Amino acid sequence: MMAPSKRAKQARREAERGSVVAQLALGCWHVKGEEGLQQDDVKAAAWFREAADLGDVTAQNALACCYYQGQWVEKDYALAEKWMRKAADQGLAVSQFSMGSAYARGEVGVKMDLPLGKTYLELSAAQGNQGAVALLKRIRKAEAILNVALPVAVAGAVAVAVAVVAVAVAKAALWATSVA
Repeated sequence: MMAPSKRAKQARREAERGSVVAQLALGCWHVKGEEGLQQDDVKAAAWFREAADLGDVTAQNALACCYYQGQWVEKDYALAEKWMRKAADQGLAVSQFSMGSAYARGEVGVKMDLPLGKTYLELSAAQGNQGAVALLKRIRKAEAILNVALPVAVAGAVAVAVAVVAVAVAKAALWATSVA
């Protein structure tokens, strides 16, 4: 096994003093086994967690993806949602898209909440995320169809209900005349 490079040693010192850039670098190097560091998914996830705990949105997003996919850590949708929300709430467009999509579809362990999903998607789309733009278009198209179909369906249901009542009234009237 190779010894850690000079860069890896310096990064470790800086990471231990709280440098999120160094923590991310160490995480990435452990993923790939670079800079003389052994490929070690557990250490990679630990360094990403350190940076995420310090508020780094890139690390929070990466850690959310790890938990969602069960990559380097045990799959955990609640933790995936926690870290994705932290990154989204700090303005990371890709995380806003992921949260919006999750809420719009009721995925990743969250209950479907279309208004909240649309809010996240609109924030992401405002930053140019094309996935968010496309999903918002599909949602709006579906809403337009429902806005047309629902009143027609309600009107149809009302018409059926009126017809059923009319038949009942006619039967009652017929019965009343046959008894008299």
